[in-house]
Amino acid sequence: MVIFMKYIHLADHTESDLYIFHDMRKIANPVYAADCCEVLYIAHGTGIFEINDTERTASEGDIFLTPPRTSHRLIPNQDLRGVEIYCCYFAETAISAIYSDLEEAFSDFSDLMKQKTPYLHAADTQNKEIRDIMVRMIDEQTTILPCRRNVIGGYLPILLVKLLRHIKDSGDEKIYSHNLMLDTAIRYIHARLYSKVSLADIAAHLKVSPSYTCRLFQKHLGMTTAQYIHFLRVEKVKDILKNTDRPINRITDMFLMDGDYLRQVFKRETGMTMQEYRDRYNYKYHPAAKSVSGSGKLVPFINES
Repeated sequence: MVIFMKYIHLADHTESDLYIFHDMRKIANPVYAADCCEVLYIAHGTGIFEINDTERTASEGDIFLTPPRTSHRLIPNQDLRGVEIYCCYFAETAISAIYSDLEEAFSDFSDLMKQKTPYLHAADTQNKEIRDIMVRMIDEQTTILPCRRNVIGGYLPILLVKLLRHIKDSGDEKIYSHNLMLDTAIRYIHARLYSKVSLADIAAHLKVSPSYTCRLFQKHLGMTTAQYIHFLRVEKVKDILKNTDRPINRITDMFLMDGDYLRQVFKRETGMTMQEYRDRYNYKYHPAAKSVSGSGKLVPFINES
């Protein structure tokens, strides 16, 4: 397969030194490089992050920070339509007010900017603080309100500090269960949450019988494999409904399953339709439900110098 290079010039996208957007990376995507720094957040889906002839598993909530002129690409798992990302391009001038503080506080950042390391890999917090910051930045990017750049630029230092506090070591992996076989099964399910996965598939992956697999889930989780998969998918849909404006038909299209069936499962598990859930819990209707600072509000640092 021929792989193309796409070089990003920040000036082609914005008149300022900061640009953030939501995108989909597909199988045929080219290799990317930019004349500025890039934050790449894995919003939905899984795949491989390929950079400088090395590969890292890219899962939901993973964040990659790359310096200028670093070639990389994101390769979705083969059974997915693509991987949805939040991407932030920024020049060094966008963080000039805190640049020296970041270098002093985070040696990883200093090494990155001196090209001693090709990228940094971080993991979002359990309550998705970094994701929430990027969503608010994208919301602001799409408005035509005055001082838009000031608000987006105010969020950027918070984004970078949160990211740098959660750098992952190369051997770090989330542990879902201290039972090794169950942990392997759950990891397998998470990697295929948007595609078709069955009890037989999980059992084959574990090299045990379906009945043994079912007993394993019942013993440790108190539910069948099907119930657990439904639970994860419903939680994922709830998260999307709360934190995005994505049309509901596009949410169901993310999963390689019948959309009406997914709606039925969601109604059964939550007692609400997807629209009712969004109307009640979406952050734009109830912004105080989300917090970065703990005060109930997202408070950006705005450099007024």
